[in-house]
Amino acid sequence: PDKSFTKICGLFAPPPIKYEPGIHPSAVVHPTAMIGEGAHIGATAVVEEGAVIGKNTVICAGVYVGHSVKIGENCLIYPNVSIMRYCVLGNKVIIHAGTTIGADGFGYTATFTGLVKVPQNGIVQIDNDVEIGANCTVDRARFGKTWIKKGVKIDNLVQVAHNVIVGESSVLIAQSGVAG
Repeated sequence: PDKSFTKICGLFAPPPIKYEPGIHPSAVVHPTAMIGEGAHIGATAVVEEGAVIGKNTVICAGVYVGHSVKIGENCLIYPNVSIMRYCVLGNKVIIHAGTTIGADGFGYTATFTGLVKVPQNGIVQIDNDVEIGANCTVDRARFGKTWIKKGVKIDNLVQVAHNVIVGESSVLIAQSGVAG
């Protein structure tokens, strides 16, 4: 029944939005960034030094693509997503609005004078065919990588901590509740 219902829902869905290839005049793209053929860079997006955006990838309005980030082909990055330095995204990745990829993990060590921040020197790697919901966070690794493997689907409002590996085709769903 679920497969049939999915087909029926598809009949009533509006057509997908078409994004024109090119770079919006208000976008800021570093001269060393490489933008693939057919890619769309939306209004006020920022693409930093050394970043690579694959063919036919859509970077919507207000997206931040950090230094030396690599984004594969046919990806869709919705508005106000931040992808921090050195992160690597595969092909056909979808990231919904407000998500942050590659911010520092919560890393501190206690000393006699207080907490000292431990540098988070790793990356986030997101493999092909991954979809991440709105307002999620995927922290960069302390060393090595936080790794979201092929085919993973992540619900809205999920936090993936530093150095976590999410296995292939896994589904992560946020805890939910209603206050009364």
